[in-house]
Amino acid sequence: MYMDRNVRRLAAVVLLALGWASIPAPAHAQATRGTILGTVTDQSGAAMPGVTVVATETRTNVSHDTVTNETGNFTFPNISDGVYNVKAELQGFKTVVREGIRLILETADEIEVVGEGILGAEHVILGRNWLVAGPGPDGKAPQFLFTENETNTRELFGGENRTPYVKDAFHEFLIHGRTEAVNPSQVGTKAAALYQLQIPAGAALTDVVGASSTRARSAAASSSAIAKAT
Repeated sequence: MYMDRNVRRLAAVVLLALGWASIPAPAHAQATRGTILGTVTDQSGAAMPGVTVVATETRTNVSHDTVTNETGNFTFPNISDGVYNVKAELQGFKTVVREGIRLILETADEIEVVGEGILGAEHVILGRNWLVAGPGPDGKAPQFLFTENETNTRELFGGENRTPYVKDAFHEFLIHGRTEAVNPSQVGTKAAALYQLQIPAGAALTDVVGASSTRARSAAASSSAIAKAT
């Protein structure tokens, strides 16, 4: 009887590795954590559920394991920063290893409202910065929207989000009217100025939004802001 000697192969694709920094108040020591997200498919590109995936930090040899879900996705949430080797195994398939997966550290603190139409943020490398959003045609400052610069793990990979406020919050707020998608506390690592405008056909409108690393009031550069026509 003919025997197929070819070994079926997995194709483990690590889609994203990201991290964040936190500074506990009592000790003021920086702690860094992160998440590795990925998908496992076979050679034809079909999703592979039930695959055992192991992520091993190369310096400490500490390992984390999980199993892919029905869409072939896996996630390692809240793991220590470092460089990881990720291994995918399933009986009857050749083991696949992806090496050198490095978590990306995000070092920006939260953005906050510091005055009418003014945002402020502190960065460990770039220092203190401000964004000034000019008033709309009605003479009023725009509404600020806030969220976190975090991937929507639940939507993309079926995992749990670290925060209810994720990257696509502004889209959800503007397009789907989901006011709960943005942070009502008016803080976050991602912010936008919302202008509600009536723009006649053929007309043009320039929004003045300035950035400064010296003084908030010195910002006068022209840039773009989120605009919602009504």
